[in-house]
Amino acid sequence: PSAIRALGYRSYRLFWIGAAVSQVGSLMQSAALAWIVAASTHSALRTTLITLATLAPIVLLGPWAGALADRHDRRILLLWSTVLGLLQGVATWVAWITGAHGYAVLFSLSLVLGVLTALTAPSWQSFLADLVPKDAVQNAVMLNSTQVNLARATGPMVAGLIIAHTGPAWCFVLNIVSFLATLWALLSIPDIPRPHRSSGDTGVIEGLRIAMDHAKERRGLASAIVAHFVFATVAIPVTSLTPIIAVTVLHRGAGSYGLLAGAIGIGAIIGALVMGT
Repeated sequence: PSAIRALGYRSYRLFWIGAAVSQVGSLMQSAALAWIVAASTHSALRTTLITLATLAPIVLLGPWAGALADRHDRRILLLWSTVLGLLQGVATWVAWITGAHGYAVLFSLSLVLGVLTALTAPSWQSFLADLVPKDAVQNAVMLNSTQVNLARATGPMVAGLIIAHTGPAWCFVLNIVSFLATLWALLSIPDIPRPHRSSGDTGVIEGLRIAMDHAKERRGLASAIVAHFVFATVAIPVTSLTPIIAVTVLHRGAGSYGLLAGAIGIGAIIGALVMGT
């Protein structure tokens, strides 16, 4: 069907499946970490700092990460980031089962994950255009957004159920397994000829200036950036506070927390369907 035509291309289909599984695993781990901190400290500040450790590097390192995506093989960058993400997942699991999961350790592990995410996020986004023809790029981007929202809905919900019945350890284990799906997908994609990109001939700072000038000259692009910034500023803190609201305001357990967090992803999916029609 035309609504999912980008999935007709094998390389994109593999990438989409691997990324979907990995996103679910990563959000399960993030939801588990947030719940652990909220339940053990009852501190809104400490709970949101865990999320900040994951998101702040994206703001600080984003421009340099974009330069990496322009200058190096994106598939290789993604392979390395996946391996390092797997190791971070293993470290989180080991810290939990050994009892070495103080707040400083959990914060440091979240910061490592944030740095890895920041350095490869532009590669993840731009790699889509390498996997499908130009006329299917828009559909590929839409399907990628749908995949992210599906993960936002299912990851926290599954994490909440697992924590309620067995504890957080299995969330960390399943996150490790999810990275294997991403590795399989990336290794199954054949080498893609990398076209010459003129931005690779400029310095990082100069490339950032060119990008800013490009955004200023296109009203639609500038408006999208501003709208995204405003949304991230006022909406993302709500998701960060969800575990502390579940614990200290609603006095509910991990299962209810999973439903609250997953509802945000479900709403995003419904919104996408409405906008798509």
